[in-house]
Amino acid sequence: MDRQTVIEFLQREIKSIEEKLKKLAAQKADTDNPRTAWHSQFHLDQERNIADLERYKDRCARVLAALRSSKANGHVHEGSIASLSIDGEENDYIIVREGGAAIGRYSVISVQSPIGKAIWNRRVGETVSAKTPAGVISITINSVA
Repeated sequence: MDRQTVIEFLQREIKSIEEKLKKLAAQKADTDNPRTAWHSQFHLDQERNIADLERYKDRCARVLAALRSSKANGHVHEGSIASLSIDGEENDYIIVREGGAAIGRYSVISVQSPIGKAIWNRRVGETVSAKTPAGVISITINSVA
């Protein structure tokens, strides 16, 4: 996973979300009057959509900030992109302090998660175990960028 490609994806994603938020706000403003049951439900749905998009935008912005501020130093830290073999299956992950969840096609791991805690501050070549809800897993750190 190339850091610059991920940064560019996040920048586009944030811009797209901002455009969607503007459209939703305009739609909501257009239906302010008269108030009917349909309008009330529409407003509730729009407010939920806006709140969901704002949370997603905030998560994208936090991951983007972590990637931009990260310096390669050979161990797993916030903003690292780590290639991990988890029980033999290799994937790339972006490491963040909080809010681990997929963003687009990119996997994000929080250092507060069992996997994140197990790999935090570890170096390439190390193998660690993590106790997850699915059981104990083995994690090998293949690369860190």
